[in-house]
Amino acid sequence: MRAIVIGCGRVGSSLARVLADAGWAVTVIERDEENLSRLGPDWRQPLVLGHGMDAKVLEEAGVENADVLIAATDGDNTNLVIAQVATQRYGVADVAARAVQHCRERKGPFFIHAVTARFAGTQPLWPTLPTGPTEISMAWDDSNVSGEHEQWYREHDPVLGYARKLLADGDITQEELTEIDARASERIAEARQFALDSPRPTPESALDHVFA
Repeated sequence: MRAIVIGCGRVGSSLARVLADAGWAVTVIERDEENLSRLGPDWRQPLVLGHGMDAKVLEEAGVENADVLIAATDGDNTNLVIAQVATQRYGVADVAARAVQHCRERKGPFFIHAVTARFAGTQPLWPTLPTGPTEISMAWDDSNVSGEHEQWYREHDPVLGYARKLLADGDITQEELTEIDARASERIAEARQFALDSPRPTPESALDHVFA
């Protein structure tokens, strides 16, 4: 297994050592050379000096062949951007499948830090996706997939991507997918109407069931 760890702070350096000790091929990206000392004097795996958001730095580290990329810088927004670039541009995406296989072979636990993101929408209080609604039929009929967000529908939409995989593996039919989608849409419509018909909560109840 090949891993790239971006950020050699306390968390990143610890993860890099754990993976290396487990037999992984680990490349560490860090822009501050002094931080590399956290890896210890016996570190013998590749090091790349540079910023993790730099495409050339990622390519030098071998991102196109990586099984796992761990963004462990001290900036949450930076980590999110790096993860999105690695997934969408370089296809570092099949981590879950490898994790399942790893566990089935009784090689020990496997930890995945997954971050999801969605389009922000056009209306803050009632978001509308700028791509428009996703039609499940787009998974097998791309005649209505076009326009500004064509690449999103073809390559990155998670619902369509999962539907295409199920179809390709022969686990489901188009008719079954259409039926499931119709049932889900009906439940969503019912939940939305229930919310609209429900009384507004009192100010005193604003923090009910809030535990953080």
